[in-house]
Amino acid sequence: MNVQITSEWPLKPFIFEDTQLKDMDTNDITTPVPSKEAARLAELYRYEILNTSAEPVFDQIVETAAKVFNVPIALLSMVDLTEIFFKAKVGLEGNTFPRSTSLCTIAISNAEPMILHKGETEHCLLSNPMIAAEFGLKFYASIPLVTPNDLIIGTLSIADTKQRTFGAQELDILQDLAKVVMHTLNLRLDLSMENDVRVA
Repeated sequence: MNVQITSEWPLKPFIFEDTQLKDMDTNDITTPVPSKEAARLAELYRYEILNTSAEPVFDQIVETAAKVFNVPIALLSMVDLTEIFFKAKVGLEGNTFPRSTSLCTIAISNAEPMILHKGETEHCLLSNPMIAAEFGLKFYASIPLVTPNDLIIGTLSIADTKQRTFGAQELDILQDLAKVVMHTLNLRLDLSMENDVRVA
């Protein structure tokens, strides 16, 4: 498995390949949008997870991630067209965040884990004030949430204000937690579809 491990990430404009999104204002967008974005968004909306109330199962997953990795920030993020919705969170206030300045937008650009370390002197993504400087991040690890249709609807991520190591075993644990998230989301979707059939 390939893993994006980098200390720098050049900022690029969003790339639009879907004609449905041509009317979006790109003036303040600085991070890349995945190809087939319309299909990805349709998949996200199928799960009916955006702007929903807190659910104990998801809260427990992010709380477990924060405890296991001893980090101040853990997030279960759903990536909508212009903003990030935090289905569950530790260490951040509010339930949404602008997509244009979110690391999640980059993390969903492919299905591989993304790990960022901030170097002492080198310029890197975590130093960019548009991305993460306001939180003083020096470490970020994220696992894309991939649906059975191979579309990425969000991420499970952890972040720290201190530099740290992150090895293969830790990566495996974070990936396992992300699998629990997707398993739970899929069960939730199946139950919703069954209820819709009963009502019909």
